[in-house]
Amino acid sequence: MSLGFFSAAALAQQGLITNGAAAVKKAESFSVQAFWGATVGDLQGNEERDELQAALCETRSRDPNVVGLAIRNKLPRVGGWFSVRALVMAADDDATFERNLKRHHGDDDLSFALPSDMVLRVLPEVLPKADLPKYRGGTDAERAKLLQDWKQWISNHETELKTMRPTGSEVDFSARACKNGKPRRSVTEGKRGKTGRNLA
Repeated sequence: MSLGFFSAAALAQQGLITNGAAAVKKAESFSVQAFWGATVGDLQGNEERDELQAALCETRSRDPNVVGLAIRNKLPRVGGWFSVRALVMAADDDATFERNLKRHHGDDDLSFALPSDMVLRVLPEVLPKADLPKYRGGTDAERAKLLQDWKQWISNHETELKTMRPTGSEVDFSARACKNGKPRRSVTEGKRGKTGRNLA
């Protein structure tokens, strides 16, 4: 079954590409089934763990399109303490994102939103009770200040937030857990990851 493509125009509408010239370019192919997957509530045990691990690793992909789709679409849909942790980690990864962007899209006429910018726009969806202003763009200093305010709010409410499902308690958040935007090894294999702890 053909699952189609996400066009650059569609990505531009989602705010993943901020340059109008990008609308004439074709985005990389994505499997709709793999992207949307099953809802976390439909998954059990190892299945849920694998899905969450894959979502986390997509935020660390070298492909800015994959990173953007994970932050703007997948993590808000999944929600829970898992998504809060994944989003905060992604927001701190602007430097790596920019390096990958230059390496893989240095000659392209494209401009991508930074992970921290995208995270600030979706955190109110994941944490609607937070009494923080919505991010509508601004200077680097303003973005950094609002991000710090979010981190402080999350820290102040951590005990409560940790009960939000999915919690991601079985997900490996370490730097070694992912390679090229994918889990380094399946957590259902029952093997020990390079961190030395049993992931099964």
